[in-house]
Amino acid sequence: MNRFTSLLCGGVMWAFVLPCSSQSTFNNPVLRSDVPDPSVIRVGNYYFLSGTSGNATPVYPVYYSPDLVNWFQTGAVFETPPAWTSGDFWAPELYCHNGKYYCYYTARAKSDGITRIGVAVADSPEGPYTDHGPLIRWTNEAIDAFVYDDNGQLYITWKAYGLDGGRPIELLGCRLSSDGLYLKGKPFTMLVDTEEIGMEGQCLFKKGGYYYMLYSTRDCCSERSDYEVYVARAEKITGPYEKYSDNPILKGDSIKVQSCGHGTMTETPDGRMFYICHAFMKGPEFYLGRQPVMHELVQTDDGWVRFKTGSKTKITQDTPFGTIEVVDYSYYDAFDGIGLDPGWTGDIKSHSQRPVPSDGVLLLPPAADDAGEYSSTLCRRPSYADYEYRTHVSCGKDNLFGLTYMNNADNQVVFGTEGGRLVIRLLKGGHADNLYSSAYDGGDIWLKICVDDVSKLRFFYSRDGRVWQQAGDVEVDVFASLRRGHYKPGLINAGRGASDAAFRKFMMSRK
Repeated sequence: MNRFTSLLCGGVMWAFVLPCSSQSTFNNPVLRSDVPDPSVIRVGNYYFLSGTSGNATPVYPVYYSPDLVNWFQTGAVFETPPAWTSGDFWAPELYCHNGKYYCYYTARAKSDGITRIGVAVADSPEGPYTDHGPLIRWTNEAIDAFVYDDNGQLYITWKAYGLDGGRPIELLGCRLSSDGLYLKGKPFTMLVDTEEIGMEGQCLFKKGGYYYMLYSTRDCCSERSDYEVYVARAEKITGPYEKYSDNPILKGDSIKVQSCGHGTMTETPDGRMFYICHAFMKGPEFYLGRQPVMHELVQTDDGWVRFKTGSKTKITQDTPFGTIEVVDYSYYDAFDGIGLDPGWTGDIKSHSQRPVPSDGVLLLPPAADDAGEYSSTLCRRPSYADYEYRTHVSCGKDNLFGLTYMNNADNQVVFGTEGGRLVIRLLKGGHADNLYSSAYDGGDIWLKICVDDVSKLRFFYSRDGRVWQQAGDVEVDVFASLRRGHYKPGLINAGRGASDAAFRKFMMSRK
């Protein structure tokens, strides 16, 4: 039995299901979505999380949870990118200070292409955030901000020298002004990558007489990723930090989880510590991206910290509060709500404003003149390796209106209507080839793509959304035809015509 409960926080109403009964365990990933480098904060008895968005809008999705297990996307830090940035929105750091909510974030500057750390401020964790521009520029790279309050003095830490040849990576720190918007004094070195295995994604906390720094090493992001979590400790926040002799304290399990790292620690009201970082799963689910996983952290008798379930990422964990994990990542959008659901992602170059649905119709405009003609997309982050998605769309005339399976704007498979024909088109490196083209009698039509093992696609169409026909015998393996990588399902308006594509429904469900 469930009871329906609603929460009003910061002027935004969320609805969610809380269980009357209890459950002792949950399964990682705790959030089945590509949300790398997660940052999590507690606000009273509730939790907010954000993560890397790359070159997608909205920038830095924001999620809410009442129990650290069930997460709901509520919005984003930025609807559109700050004016000084060109992309690569990585590793946000959410922080609460003096009743304000801060997001310290990494982005690439338009002026010179160098990554800087910027800062934005809001009155509530879900925004809206006001950007205050770049805070840190440091040689050829400044990324992965983390902020800590040490007895009333704010400190910011970051990764430096990752792109400077001839010297090791360092984790640096510096005092911040009382309003959190400016550096104070001279930056100092906290930790040096003397092992030359990489060093990034740090977070700090104090327990007993020690400051602990969790940080990540090795390969974060490639198909060979062996990312893992290390710990160091110090008696002062400025150091010197002693690296643990039995590192790593968290890594993949070689069975279901390939690698993990780059996260933050949050405490429950009763003082228990939970670390949420991202992980690559093994097998086809690797290509769903870096998904948040959670493990409880405990302090040991020898003055170090370890994870309660050991040094290997564990799928099944004890729930922090005994609540039931709701595992249903199907999605339905009738485009009849107030505004566009925040889970829709677009390309940062395609639109100056996000489309707004009205009366059950979403009008997706064509790409901007200075963007690629296949860049006008709205996509979802997939949660499973096997699923299907469908839409009801108007007939494209000058442009192709329909579905996309997208790696990026230059590499995708599109299925739609164009000039009175049903078309399946492969876009590879920006070059388009038709795989299927068949005349039909125009009018609105249902389109469906079935995805198997992340990479294998089949295509169907229907007049009524109930009886389906396969589009020829076309089957596409995007890993063989395009390239291996992370793909997102979604909607597209492709071409240089001026018409908006009209979508009336969208559904996505696990097979």
